[in-house]
Amino acid sequence: MVLSTCGVRINLTPIGVYKSPITAQLLCIVASPKPCLLAPYPSFGSFWSSAVSITVRFILSDGLCVSCSLCCNGTLFSRLAISQEEADRLEGDVEVFTRDEKLRMRLPCPQLGNDGACGCYLQRPETCRTYRCQLLKRNERGAIPNADALAIVKDLHAMQDKAKSAAIDATPGPERRKGNTNAAQAMRALKTARSKQPEVINKYLFQSAKFHFETFVRYVRLHLQPNFRKEK
Repeated sequence: MVLSTCGVRINLTPIGVYKSPITAQLLCIVASPKPCLLAPYPSFGSFWSSAVSITVRFILSDGLCVSCSLCCNGTLFSRLAISQEEADRLEGDVEVFTRDEKLRMRLPCPQLGNDGACGCYLQRPETCRTYRCQLLKRNERGAIPNADALAIVKDLHAMQDKAKSAAIDATPGPERRKGNTNAAQAMRALKTARSKQPEVINKYLFQSAKFHFETFVRYVRLHLQPNFRKEK
């Protein structure tokens, strides 16, 4: 079953908790522009409409996360806190290491699919369950519509792609291929190449890459993570 609302299409079938026909019907009632079928019973209808509206907003928030995935793909964070039990539950090439006497998992997460969906959603680490970026918090409390939030995510991806491409174009030699994951890695590879061979770096391309990356960083701080890439 597919729910379409606010420009987002959500397949409810694989989501176990939403397989209930009753829940699906309620979701459709709230998402539909038609009057609520429970309207003849104001108090009952109002209660369920409010409850299901929260449920719909929760699902749409997950849709927002899938369209973004910047916290999972290594853009916002290079690692996350994880327990040994959580690491054992995850499948795939999970790289776990110890830092500050605490267990960490290196990002990008190997469970992140090409479509932005989590491959271990029901077993994801507690850090993933509890993290909320600024945009998601605003979306969950209704301060920003889903369409506007998705537009911001689209802009973020476009800015990152531009910054990444500019950095890769400015990076000569073998360092270039090290920046294929995200803009931060691409910029890091460029700076490494510049420190090794400053004479071969095109100054215009370097400044252009720096400008696009700093623009992306400011936009991330504004909408997602205020302390993104700030020195600790």
